[in-house]
Amino acid sequence: MKDMPHEDELPHPVEAEQQLLGTLLTNNESFARVEDIVTPGTFYDPVHGTIFERIAARVADGRLASPVTLQADLTGHAGLEALDGPAYLARLAGAAIAPHAIRDYAELLVDLAAKRAVIEAAREAESQAAGGEISGAEIAERLEVEAAKITAGSRAKQLTASHLSALTEALAEIAEARKGDDGNAVRTGVAGLDDRLGGGLRPGQLCVLAGRPGMAKTTVAQNVAFAAARGGKGVFFASLEMRRAELGLRFLAKGLAAHGIEV
Repeated sequence: MKDMPHEDELPHPVEAEQQLLGTLLTNNESFARVEDIVTPGTFYDPVHGTIFERIAARVADGRLASPVTLQADLTGHAGLEALDGPAYLARLAGAAIAPHAIRDYAELLVDLAAKRAVIEAAREAESQAAGGEISGAEIAERLEVEAAKITAGSRAKQLTASHLSALTEALAEIAEARKGDDGNAVRTGVAGLDDRLGGGLRPGQLCVLAGRPGMAKTTVAQNVAFAAARGGKGVFFASLEMRRAELGLRFLAKGLAAHGIEV
């Protein structure tokens, strides 16, 4: 068998990563072209991943992301300092490409990140097989689960999918459930509701909470949001019928009650 690539032989287009980041730093509007497929984990260089994460945070807040503003955000960052600090951010901006081409670069980075993930999964399977402590069937099952994760994360969300891909994702969820892993399920804080939902809320679902006026729909929704936040998930709560102060008081009361403080 041909030896697996060493760490420094893994596909990693550093120049492409630099050019994509440079484009985002000089044209924040181009972020909308790549936000559906690129994540900090897409980058081979962890410093590039951190820079992308800070750009995304600023764009999400409606703030400017530029070499100057990121310099303040990343002050003292050891990885960036090793690359010459603020001067490196300026060089990234100088490597910017035309905004209309950024999608092509993003798809290239996503594809190469998937290839690295495949190599790492194969290495892990090879190590487990050589160890002899895990059965071949279980190793194959784990490898199949990893393959499904890589496939799901290496492309933009599609409006259509093959029956085979749906079955593959279902089998991956079954395999994770057998190991006691709920995957990406988010607990609602209501055990009975979690059971009916198959473990909780999952990415991609649209769940509608309906009822007549005055039936505490907002309170239930806030309880779900609170449970998700306590589980370490980011939560966005939108309301068109209640003032911010009213919502704030309810969340405050819920938080105090969770710590045994009566209000």
